[in-house]
Amino acid sequence: MRKFFCLTFCYILVVAAPGLLFASGKTVKVGIYQNKPKVFINSAGEPRGFFIDILNHIASKEGWQLDYEVSTWEENLEKLEKAEIDLLLDIAESEGRAESFDFNKEIIFSNWAIVYVQEDSKIQSILDLKGKKIAAMKGDISYEDFSRNLENLGIYATYEDVDNFSQVFELIAQEKVDAGIISRLYGLQHEDDYNVKRSTIICCARN
Repeated sequence: MRKFFCLTFCYILVVAAPGLLFASGKTVKVGIYQNKPKVFINSAGEPRGFFIDILNHIASKEGWQLDYEVSTWEENLEKLEKAEIDLLLDIAESEGRAESFDFNKEIIFSNWAIVYVQEDSKIQSILDLKGKKIAAMKGDISYEDFSRNLENLGIYATYEDVDNFSQVFELIAQEKVDAGIISRLYGLQHEDDYNVKRSTIICCARN
């Protein structure tokens, strides 16, 4: 049985659909994390992002009261599984997750992952990742897909799990890992803040 509703990075909720789930006047607990510009907390501690704007509009139409709760991505997913929150912003749909969660079906945004490497790295193709150390955000669906795809190709690497994409960039820049898996939107915004290089390796497109 599907237990909860997820607002995904590939889709946006149809305005009519929430009324089937939450009554007017209900306080809806929403899990968010730092992934600008989709969803983030600004310097004043306020929830911002285009998914926040859309959800706020839906809430005004449906008569919801929104209670935003900030955690890491992995903590948010655990809270959703335990019914400690009602909605989770910015979550990719997968076959496994669809068995537990309800996803909306209106496509507004597609995303994929990019592999970043050290500035002077010789990594040019997916084959070059064999035996390398790769940083990735815990619970990221691209991390799961990418590591599985590498193994299916007989390419074995080791992984360093971190809490967010900024830590992935930091580990690459500090040369503590050889490469890192980053959401392409986050990567394009922040790659110039770190001494890293965007590789030609992409994966895990979702639409």
